Amino acid sequence: MPLFTYTNDGAIDDDGCLGMVNNTPGFNADTLAEKCPDVKNLTSGMYKYTFIAYQDPSFDWPNSTLTFRNRVEVGVFSTITINSDKTLDTIGSTAVSKIRFEDSSNSSMYLEIELPTVVTTGRKDSQKSDANGATVTVTKISDTSFYLDFEMAAPGPDNIAFYDPAVTGQGPPSADTSIGSGFAAGPCLWVLLSSLLWKVL
Repeated sequence: MPLFTYTNDGAIDDDGCLGMVNNTPGFNADTLAEKCPDVKNLTSGMYKYTFIAYQDPSFDWPNSTLTFRNRVEVGVFSTITINSDKTLDTIGSTAVSKIRFEDSSNSSMYLEIELPTVVTTGRKDSQKSDANGATVTVTKISDTSFYLDFEMAAPGPDNIAFYDPAVTGQGPPSADTSIGSGFAAGPCLWVLLSSLLWKVL
């Protein structure tokens, strides 16, 4: 599912590329679907985790930053590994690219989130991608909970930003493991923000 269609009660109706948009000079493509590579193929048992932010046309302040935060409760998972070799106590302010949750009593059950730096912005007729557009850090709350803090450039007036982590998992879904809805902050932004984590049936 590389191409994502988003509708908000008719106020916003657009498509977004969940991946790098191919805007290479000379690349012959007329539609966003042709410019959006097939980077996502969702199958049964996979999870989806996506952010969508819209900047109101009346807010036009250049060089603004969009920041938002998700609270993560780890539930039944007893082990949290960040960037393959760090923990909540040792990661500090280092940028986060991957978080893996595991259950020490059941090694076959895990949830892994890959956090890319790619952000796609714009509307379907003028979308572009920034390969280094997002920075993600972790703020520890307790041994079983933390904040994921996201920072990226604001998309610009009447534009949408799409950020698409990859989530994989194995084992039964946990009723008490959750990633809370995000909130956005910015002195010059009014944003519609969607933060979604769901399992594909």
